[in-house]
Amino acid sequence: MNYSKNLLDKFKEILEKYSLLKKEERILLCVSGGVDSVVLFHLFNLIKEEFNLTFLVSHFDHRIRKDSLEDALFVKTLCERFAIPFIYSTVPVKEYARREKISLEVAGRNLRYSLWNRLVEKYALQKIALAHHLDDLIEEIFMRIIKGTGKRGLAGIPLKRENKIIRPLLFFTKTELLKFAMENKLSWREDLTNLDLRYFRNKIRHILIPFIEKHFGVSFKKNLQKTALILSEEEDFLEKLAEESFHRLNKGSENNPRFEVEEFRNLHPAFRRRIYFVTFKKLGLPLSRIGYTHVEKIDALLELKSGTSIDLPGGLIAGKSGRFIFFAGKEILEKGKEEIFVENQGKYEIFGRNLRIFKTRFLEIEEDFREGMIFSAKKLRFPFVLRGRKKGDRIWIAGVGYKKLKKFLQEKGVPFYNRENLILCEYRGEVVGICGLYIHPEYEPKHPAEEVIVIEIEN
Repeated sequence: MNYSKNLLDKFKEILEKYSLLKKEERILLCVSGGVDSVVLFHLFNLIKEEFNLTFLVSHFDHRIRKDSLEDALFVKTLCERFAIPFIYSTVPVKEYARREKISLEVAGRNLRYSLWNRLVEKYALQKIALAHHLDDLIEEIFMRIIKGTGKRGLAGIPLKRENKIIRPLLFFTKTELLKFAMENKLSWREDLTNLDLRYFRNKIRHILIPFIEKHFGVSFKKNLQKTALILSEEEDFLEKLAEESFHRLNKGSENNPRFEVEEFRNLHPAFRRRIYFVTFKKLGLPLSRIGYTHVEKIDALLELKSGTSIDLPGGLIAGKSGRFIFFAGKEILEKGKEEIFVENQGKYEIFGRNLRIFKTRFLEIEEDFREGMIFSAKKLRFPFVLRGRKKGDRIWIAGVGYKKLKKFLQEKGVPFYNRENLILCEYRGEVVGICGLYIHPEYEPKHPAEEVIVIEIEN
């Protein structure tokens, strides 16, 4: 058992040296039932009392193999044996991959991480422990090199991420973990899909790496690990700088970030790309779905005309509006298609906002009147239309004549991504009002005592 003791000591040393966890933390262990995750389970169980840890086990069933439920039952039995809470989750990964037009591997990864983050929030956990080992790291690096990658990709799988996800087995080879499992007479489940050469990762695992080991020696793994660790630490440092720059340069919100074009032009292109990746994370877009062409197109927006936009995965868009580039959900482009027919006074809803439409005397409008439009009741009459903007809309400007709405909004500095939220009032085929921006001169109230129609936004 000396080998097992040495491995356990090294495991604890890694936890402490790299500050992967603290005593008394609550951990989510992700256990598939394979030898790697079973070893991780037993190592955590061995240090449970010493570190005063509380941990739960999550098993995610991909429903790809017919015997996947047997894996879940195996992990459930393991947890019952050691009185560890067990959480079973399943999602039809194949259907998700087909719908999103992504690979099974990427689909499974996206769904797993989404689930684990929800469990962390639900059960007030501090860490997510994953069983990736050194062989996984090597495979990941080669996969990224072959597909094309930058420095971020060469760092492979990080030892920890956001001080939440930890991979304490990343310093151990598969052979070392197998030796520990056999010495302790552990049982585990074998996933036969790991032998299927139709999967890209398996080609790396069973063809490329054995070839390199045969001709260049097995020590290449440890050497590559050192390089990856250095790159990972540098990536962590640069990502923190990019995160700080994101908050400093963002003129919008985290959900709808926007950046001044000139400020971005003055940044080094490599650093701009890092801020883009921080932005993707803020918007909840998995980085696995972002390719180099997406980043190139975003960067090209800096030199394109205002009003240009590009599609991104996950229902997002990036665009240029005036002196800003912005990121938002595609739904902002759909809102302008809404339209309601107003036949009388009452409550209405458009673009998710509640409206109260009523008649009163101009002088009786309360001082705390919120956002909305006020028209002379002599000019605007029921029925009329409230809608979003349409291509070709024009408005009448006194002393100027008709002006294109698009040009008017540009002059007013209304960002492109806010234009689809505007509420327009149309009467007899003409735009007579834009909430918060414009009332047709002939429709403005002229006297305090006259009757007016009020369109008030309540939220």
